Amino acid sequence: MIRNLLSIAVTPIILSLFIPGSLMAQEPGITLEVIEFLLCEGVDDREPVNPKENFTTLDERVYAYARIHNTEEPVNLNFRWSHDGAVYANIYLLIGVSDSWRTYSSVQILAGEWKVELVGEDDEVLASAEFSVTGDG
Repeated sequence: MIRNLLSIAVTPIILSLFIPGSLMAQEPGITLEVIEFLLCEGVDDREPVNPKENFTTLDERVYAYARIHNTEEPVNLNFRWSHDGAVYANIYLLIGVSDSWRTYSSVQILAGEWKVELVGEDDEVLASAEFSVTGDG
């Protein structure tokens, strides 16, 4: 009897050692999860370049980079950019099914207070970042 219980207890541990993380179960009910969300100066080969939180008008553009885990079906997400409290741009992007879907959007920037939100199809804010843009640096 103890041998059978030991076998039952050890089997999941052994299986977890050999199953890649992408095949192991995620938290129940989570089908879309923002793994990483940050601001940067650019994106190269689908990776953020020089992440930072403060910009100057010399930067000209700011990028919002997101890495997303999506297990169900493709979904449209909105990068909602706001400048000084008013919506500046809505950029809709299709997010495919992936353990690590990487995407980004960018806008030309003006001096002032900014916010970018990653918004789901049900208008839920999944991630957000606030930043300031000062005059010529």
